[in-house]
Order: sequence, then structure tokens, then C-alpha cells
Amino acid sequence: MAASQKTLESLGSAVGELSKNLAKQLEAISFPELTSKVDGPTTLPPVPEIQMIRMQLLETLATLNHLVTGPSDYWLQTGFFVRPSLQASNQCLSWHSVPKLLTRSTDEP
Repeated sequence: MAASQKTLESLGSAVGELSKNLAKQLEAISFPELTSKVDGPTTLPPVPEIQMIRMQLLETLATLNHLVTGPSDYWLQTGFFVRPSLQASNQCLSWHSVPKLLTRSTDEP
């Protein structure tokens, strides 16, 4: 999809089309209907055609999310995922191993 075609409407249409294609592929192999319930399928089958559609759908959804939230809100929204990563790094990573070039001296303005 060219950059000029990435409009709200075209991305929405692409999501609908990819969702239909994914549902048809899953139905063709008698895979249970996708659901968020606890007893629902936890992964999709490793069939190349299904995985390709899945990845295209995820990419299109991410692009749509970025377009709808806008550049300012997108950073705030995705910033919530940075905090848990930093917490894990503080618990597991030895920060003294970070190269000196990446750290800022307290003597500098």
C-alpha cells in the first residue's frame, strides 16, 4: 500500500478484508472461532498463508492505530509499555554495564 493510500478509510477497508480472509482460512481448516474467552484458542496454526494474513492484519491495525491516535498521543500511548520494561531492567540488568558514552555526567550542564 503506497503512503498516499494510507487513509483512515482505506486502512479500515483493509482491516475488514484481511479479517474476512483470515476467518475464511481458519474455517477452511476447521479451526475454532477466535475469541478472548479463557477456553479459546491461544495461538493460530503455523500455516504460512494464515500467518501471512495475520501479520498483514497486525501491521495494518498498528498503522491505523498510529493514524487515529496521532503523533503526540501515539507516544503517550506507547510510553506506557516503556515503564514496565524499565522496571524489569532495574531488577534484572546491571546498569554499570551500560557504556559510559550513553550516560550523562552530573558535572555537565
